[in-house]
Amino acid sequence: MVNTNTYQIILPNGFRSNCGSNSQWYDTNKDTGYSNFDFVDQYFQSSHTVRRIFSLARKLNFQSFLVETVDSTLSWLVADNSLLYRRNCGFIGSEVYRVSFFSSKKNKRPHQEDFLGYAVVKKEYFGQHIFLYVYESVLKPYRQEKQNNFLHCKRTYQVAYPFGTFNVTGSLYAQQNAKTFVCAHVALRSVLSLLLPEGDISYSEINQLAGIDVSQYPLGENNRGLTPSHIDNVLKSKGIASRKLVNEPQRCPRHSITEFSRSLYGYIESGCPSLLAFELTGSSVRHIVPVLGHTFNEDTWVSDARYGYFGGEKFYSSEGWLSTYLIHDDNFGPYLCIPRNYLSVNNFRLLYGLHHNHEALCFDKTESVALERLKSFALANPKKENLSWFNRFVVFAKREQLVLRAIFVSQSQYIKLLQRYGVENLIVERLTQILPETFWMVETSCSELFSATRAKFGEVLLTCENVDDNFNGVAKPIAIRLPGVIYFEEEKLPVLTQTNSYTSLYS
Repeated sequence: MVNTNTYQIILPNGFRSNCGSNSQWYDTNKDTGYSNFDFVDQYFQSSHTVRRIFSLARKLNFQSFLVETVDSTLSWLVADNSLLYRRNCGFIGSEVYRVSFFSSKKNKRPHQEDFLGYAVVKKEYFGQHIFLYVYESVLKPYRQEKQNNFLHCKRTYQVAYPFGTFNVTGSLYAQQNAKTFVCAHVALRSVLSLLLPEGDISYSEINQLAGIDVSQYPLGENNRGLTPSHIDNVLKSKGIASRKLVNEPQRCPRHSITEFSRSLYGYIESGCPSLLAFELTGSSVRHIVPVLGHTFNEDTWVSDARYGYFGGEKFYSSEGWLSTYLIHDDNFGPYLCIPRNYLSVNNFRLLYGLHHNHEALCFDKTESVALERLKSFALANPKKENLSWFNRFVVFAKREQLVLRAIFVSQSQYIKLLQRYGVENLIVERLTQILPETFWMVETSCSELFSATRAKFGEVLLTCENVDDNFNGVAKPIAIRLPGVIYFEEEKLPVLTQTNSYTSLYS
């Protein structure tokens, strides 16, 4: 699987770049009597979300953790606290802690490989009431590709300590405080942290770009949230391309959506972080979450049943093996899974796909164009001697039993893939000359290969140019690579190559 975001190591805000004070190490060895439940009960008000983060650290085999007090003069804290004071909601101050997790023992100096991630927890005091939430957190995902768990949208962050600066790769998680920022703010922050060069955005900047002055809200009224137009303003101001799918059957029954899962899968599979909003049952209340990846089920019935029983499409979409979507939910915690069909069109309300490149959002026609080229190529090229895997491709193509998976990639990513496969230098040089900076790669396989070994016959390369404001695209084939053969559309001539077998999926 692929993530098209830049793996830029960043250290943008004070929570990561500044060391805390009053440092205290804790040993998590059960022989010492340590308990996650006891610790969270004692220090973090039995927070369900903090407990989720500690549970993930336990799954990552943490052996110790460090708690530091965060400097209250950090600019983001000053801005947030100032706004809480101006809201006149009884706010009297806050305490902020950074909790960092390590797989090394308490009395051992940690190294990079020991660092598992961190969480910043804020306590806001309103008279006798304390409101506690996770201001931000980045943890390594516990499950990886070997467990068919694919976090496509991630990046690497640096975190500074007196004993060194460590990197953690994951997706930023955060919770709302319901007074100056809500679920839409934290979901938008999570996805923008993956796309912006600086790797993060403050809530005060989100409100400013959205055109919201929270300090003017009536006393006692919580933040009203972000409307789609507010989100559009923020994305446009930051130069982020977006594609929006709205489902409001009560307001526009003629334009109600019947299917959104395929669009969501198309975004996520190409590394486009997405925002998914839904309506709570029996209520007009809305909630929104960032979608960051998915899981596959190798033994799913859906892919074969869709093709064999409930057909329509003359190929297998790789989406048929999708099991769940990976999300953050600010109410419940990071790295949670939504079953593929759990949210129905009855409660689905809004979907955003986000990317730097407009063409990355024009995936709709890529699979159909690729399928036609593959079928035509198979019909025009009979079986070849000593190319057994090419011949198998021809059989599956003629039977209309190919598996297709469309991914938006860069030229450098694809060239590295070919070099890993051992493709000849002359062919690599030719592709380097003709490939655009970014393009669509539609991998083709058969169900037995795809589900059992995550392997493929090869791929079709296409440009997909955005032609209007609705992100309609025109897909044009560039080349086809198959076992032992590569075909350049301009030259109309199959060229034999050394890679005569199937190859692995792009991961």
